[in-house]
Amino acid sequence: MPNAPAAPLSPDQMLAHWLGHRRLTRRTIEAFPTDEDFATFSVGGMRPFAALTAECLGIAVPTLRGIVTGQWPWEPVAPPTARAEALEAWDAATPEIERLWAQISPERFQETETAFGQWTMPVWA
Repeated sequence: MPNAPAAPLSPDQMLAHWLGHRRLTRRTIEAFPTDEDFATFSVGGMRPFAALTAECLGIAVPTLRGIVTGQWPWEPVAPPTARAEALEAWDAATPEIERLWAQISPERFQETETAFGQWTMPVWA
């Protein structure tokens, strides 16, 4: 997007906001009463939370890697079948998110990138 507006938050604020969402999602994973509910329960035909978790896991770190390296390989992540498996993967991703985030210069957030060959937008978006 040419002439994209400046990011509405500083990089540190953006990361803090994102990590807050990740903490809420982690608590949601923990709140499912059984592994079966986590893996299969659906409301109104929506995907189970395990599938949503897999989507988040499959996009967060790969997106940051793409921003840092300019390389955009992507492979789908299989939905976890148990909460413990999801939490382990979730917890492993968080330090990697923080590590990669630290490598993004403030100027990089203003650049335009095409993520995974499909979505063109400013990095801050």
